[in-house]
Amino acid sequence: MCALRDKPRWLMLDGTTRFRKNGTSLNHYLQVGGYATHSVLMEESVIPIRKDAPLDVACLVSCGVLAGAGPVFNRAKVPPGASVAVWGCGGVGLNTIQAARLVGAGKIIAVDVVPQKLAWAEEFGATHVVNAATEDPVTRVQALSGTGGVDFAFEIVGTQATIEQAVLATHRGGTCVVVGVCPAGTRISLDPTLFLQQRVLTGSSFGAGHQRTDVPMLIDLFMDGKYKLEELITRRVPLTDVNLAYDAMLKGEVKRSVVVYDSQ
Repeated sequence: MCALRDKPRWLMLDGTTRFRKNGTSLNHYLQVGGYATHSVLMEESVIPIRKDAPLDVACLVSCGVLAGAGPVFNRAKVPPGASVAVWGCGGVGLNTIQAARLVGAGKIIAVDVVPQKLAWAEEFGATHVVNAATEDPVTRVQALSGTGGVDFAFEIVGTQATIEQAVLATHRGGTCVVVGVCPAGTRISLDPTLFLQQRVLTGSSFGAGHQRTDVPMLIDLFMDGKYKLEELITRRVPLTDVNLAYDAMLKGEVKRSVVVYDSQ
C-alpha cells in the first residue's frame, strides 16, 4: 500500500475515484473537488472556521493566502526588524508581503516586472519596489538592503532565473525560501561558495505549517482587521466565466478572482 501511495496517480489507492454519477467516474479537481458546490470528505480533513467569516472571502485562505504567508511565519520565522525581499507580487506574493509587515519586518522589498503588481505590493506593505524589467533586481535589492543583501528572500514565481536571483540577493548567512512551483525538470545553477558563506536555500509547500491551526488564525486576523483578504479580491465571477478568470490571472490583471455560485 505504501508503494502504491508514492505514485501520484491522483486516484484512491484502489485506482478508483471517490465520486460517480450513473456509474461513471467523476474526477475531483485538485483532489479536493475545487469548483464543486459540494464534496465528501473525511471528518479529519475538515477544518472548522468561525461562523461569522464570509465564505466568499475565507475561501482564499486555504491555498494562496496560506502558501504566501505561511513561509514567513513557519519556514523562515522572520523576526521583527529583519529585511525581506519578495520575488513575485501576485495573489501569493502579496500575502508574503503582508505577513512580513505583520511580523514587523524592517525593509520589505517587492520585485516584479508588472508595474501594477508593484503598486499592489506597496498597498500590502512593501517599503520598496524593484521593477525587474527595467533594472537588475539583484544589484538593486542588495543596494536597498544596506547590508549587501537581505536577511530573507522569498521566491514566488517558480523559474530558474528568479530562484537564482533571490539567492544572490541574500547576504552571507541569509535565507532564500522557494515557494513558486517550477516546471518539472527545471535546474538552477549557483556557485557553491554561496553556501560556504552559510546561505540557506529551502522550500515551502502550503505554508510549511499546520492548516488546522493556521487557517483559523489567518481568518481571525482578517476578522480583527489585521490582515487584508477582501482587498485581495479583484473580481467575483460565476463558474461559467472561470476560463476568463484564468486568462486575467495569466495577464497579471487581477490579484485574485473568486468563483461565486447562485446560492451565495
